[in-house]
Amino acid sequence: MERYDEPWFHQRLKRFLRERHPHRQFRETTIIKRSRLAYEVYANRIRDGCSAEIALRKADERLFRGLLFSPFDTIHLILATDYPELGRRQRYELTIRMLKLFVPLFSQYRLGDDYAEREAFQKLKRALRERIRQWMLENGIKE
Repeated sequence: MERYDEPWFHQRLKRFLRERHPHRQFRETTIIKRSRLAYEVYANRIRDGCSAEIALRKADERLFRGLLFSPFDTIHLILATDYPELGRRQRYELTIRMLKLFVPLFSQYRLGDDYAEREAFQKLKRALRERIRQWMLENGIKE
């Protein structure tokens, strides 16, 4: 069985941030604080008699609060789905470029952890798909 201690939560959060929010800079103190709080939630739940599964779920809620929706992921997945011929590195680089270009579009929506479950997410994805398609054509990447 895996051991869920404070360093484990720290590594889990760092890996998550690297994959889902590579464009954002997070202070190590923020990562340490979130990891410590998540571990405390986990340890307290275990001490209260919860199963490891439930304790871990509650700790994850604390660890990832405010980070579940990722504009990076959204753009990256659209590129992967709509333009599968792009290489991994090219897709990553385009995603980083497009994040900056589409800040005004993302700012029109109230983004949050539950955003992917809301109807407005479908509207955002349609708008992103259209803007991505237009940008790809204008920049000669895709015809």
